[in-house]
Amino acid sequence: MRLPMLLLLLCRLVLLTRRQVFYIIPPEDVEGEDGLLDLEELSSRNLPNYIGNLGEVTEMEEQFLARYSLISNTRRCEKCPDNKMSLVKDKSLKRDSYLWRCSECKKRHMSTKVSTKTDSFFERSHLTPQQILYLAADWVENPTKPILHVARDFKVDKNSVTKMHEMFRQLTKSWFYRETGKDQHQMLCTQNI
Repeated sequence: MRLPMLLLLLCRLVLLTRRQVFYIIPPEDVEGEDGLLDLEELSSRNLPNYIGNLGEVTEMEEQFLARYSLISNTRRCEKCPDNKMSLVKDKSLKRDSYLWRCSECKKRHMSTKVSTKTDSFFERSHLTPQQILYLAADWVENPTKPILHVARDFKVDKNSVTKMHEMFRQLTKSWFYRETGKDQHQMLCTQNI
């Protein structure tokens, strides 16, 4: 009778003890931005295979972004740099499903939580990375599609669509200048999302 009770207690202890995860994907699986070049051409038709369906919250999106270094795969706490932050799911957030949290700060009753989008291309946007990637695919495939139609199709404010389209044009212009040799050191980035 004691052994089953002991096993039951051990099982509960194991279930209650959550293992901390310090990365989105195993570090050896990170390919970096250049890995994107090895993918089939991304389009609105195959994008769900990589980041899930639009509006669907899955781990696929975070894993894709981390695999190709579009977001950080790991993070250290700014308040206590010797500590890696752990990845935690937070269902209360509208745009981010995961956050980085420092367990040492939590022990000291300090709240150190950081979005997985921090220090990335997606940081300043109120749209999710998934929405931005779907908007980009749609813009590439239908560059003359009216903004009101895009806003309706993606359930996004027309001002957000306008801002994204302007950013896509800016990135395309930067890429063109870099590739044509007019500015070979041009970085493909934008200040404002």
